[in-house]
Amino acid sequence: MIHDIFILVEHDERVNFFKKISTALQEKGHTCHLLTNRFSSFFHFRSINGEKIALRNIEYPTITPESNLSESIDVLTKNHTLDRAKNIYSAVYNQAEQLIKNNPSCAIITWNGMSTISMAATDAFKKNNKKTLFCELGNFPGKTFIDTDGVNSRSSIYKKPASLDAFREIDNPEWEKW
Repeated sequence: MIHDIFILVEHDERVNFFKKISTALQEKGHTCHLLTNRFSSFFHFRSINGEKIALRNIEYPTITPESNLSESIDVLTKNHTLDRAKNIYSAVYNQAEQLIKNNPSCAIITWNGMSTISMAATDAFKKNNKKTLFCELGNFPGKTFIDTDGVNSRSSIYKKPASLDAFREIDNPEWEKW
């Protein structure tokens, strides 16, 4: 069983969602740890048990990214140059590897997965054969999409749409309850 779950929170608008996820996971016996690069997220998560870990943009030797950083939302929106994204990626990747080493029974949950920080952290978890979950707004109002491969064109459903055939059809009352 996975014991430690790292929850990567990069934006304050996702705090309430991840607090609910954290509470549910803790009720199931998991220990949740906040990973963030935002001081405000530390403040919002103070009531959650578990470690709060600051992802620091400290200098590490640049490593070759597993992901194509030119697809990072930070590079695409010009918040980071590609060189800056590589530095941030290296720092976060190395920190994630240390977390995995110190917590061998672990997984990570992130929103979207396309930021430089998220790419680095999830790449480290995947490379170490750790579970990763990506969250995104669902295609239906009020629903959240969660996938092990990614979101949108990186999702498992996008890669294998026939996998949806395995699910039974449900009627409207059950759909509404869901």
